[in-house]
Amino acid sequence: MLTEIKVKRLLKSGNWMIRVDNNGKSYNGFLWSEIGKWTEAPDWHIGTDCTGGLFGQSPKAAGYCKSGSRLVLCETKGEQIIVDYKKVKVQYAKILAINGDIPPIFLEKLVGGSLYLSGCDLKGITLPQSVGGWLDLSGCDLKGITLPQSVGGSLDLRDCDLKGITLPQSVGGWLDL
Repeated sequence: MLTEIKVKRLLKSGNWMIRVDNNGKSYNGFLWSEIGKWTEAPDWHIGTDCTGGLFGQSPKAAGYCKSGSRLVLCETKGEQIIVDYKKVKVQYAKILAINGDIPPIFLEKLVGGSLYLSGCDLKGITLPQSVGGWLDLSGCDLKGITLPQSVGGSLDLRDCDLKGITLPQSVGGWLDL
């Protein structure tokens, strides 16, 4: 569990990212270290291409969380390099919290307030009351999830079972059901 002091320190420093993995495995079968241990990108290199790092959404760039069994909050160390304007890559990251243990404030603080969680397992996740940008939950199981009251951008709920789901009071862009 994250302490209030640790949460404030991370938010102030910006040295964090949200990412999705499959129970500790990432793209091409890469294995992350256990919670609380630093993971290093074995193929690290500086550059804005989509290789050579550990990837996620941060206060600097958001738009890259897709299809995973868990949402994770990571502390990062070193430079965050923006890739394709939609994600960051880092050399070092440490998993701090998973799914429902992630304080909602981190989801609120992603750049532009956008959340791209297409196909993710949202069990135990508390979404923020308001999302300033886009919200993509396409392909997610929304059972037990409360959607934000307002979404400033578009809302994508394609391929979701909407039984029992209350839609936001306002959506600033398109609504895809």
